[in-house]
Amino acid sequence: DRAKLPSRVHARHSATAVFTGPLAAKIAEYRGRYEIWGIVNRTDGLTGYLPTQAGQNTPFDSIDRIQFGVGVKDGLTLAAEAHTRSAKDADQLTSTLQLFESMALAQQPAGSGTKIDIKSNNGTIRLSLAVSAEDLRKALEMRMKAMPQGNPRGLAQNGGFQPKPWNRSSVP
Repeated sequence: DRAKLPSRVHARHSATAVFTGPLAAKIAEYRGRYEIWGIVNRTDGLTGYLPTQAGQNTPFDSIDRIQFGVGVKDGLTLAAEAHTRSAKDADQLTSTLQLFESMALAQQPAGSGTKIDIKSNNGTIRLSLAVSAEDLRKALEMRMKAMPQGNPRGLAQNGGFQPKPWNRSSVP
């Protein structure tokens, strides 16, 4: 029956068809709430993407699990939860995040609709960020005004990223 085909395809490729228990419940929750989401239970492969100094650990090395969701329907919302190997690691990472929070909020005009909340409890860090659609629009307008004329993306200035020209023959 062709009318039932889309629902059968969805059911077959649904996360709950593959995962069970608490993980399936968390996936269903994030799928229903966010446009972009992820659940990472092994972070050892991710640390290679973070900048490090030779022989030194970063605060992010202590994270063993991450889950996050990003919503973009009405402004921007972010919810993230990271579990660290110890409560001390969580407190150190929370302090680092709170420094970033204070720098970000210092740049916001009074009365902005941006809200940031960072909490740490027993080795788990919870971060939430909400930026109203109006604040996003204002930030984009300010960014566009700050860009030089004739270079709408402002990419090649001050050592910025310079993309290579696209060439059809370079595509495999």
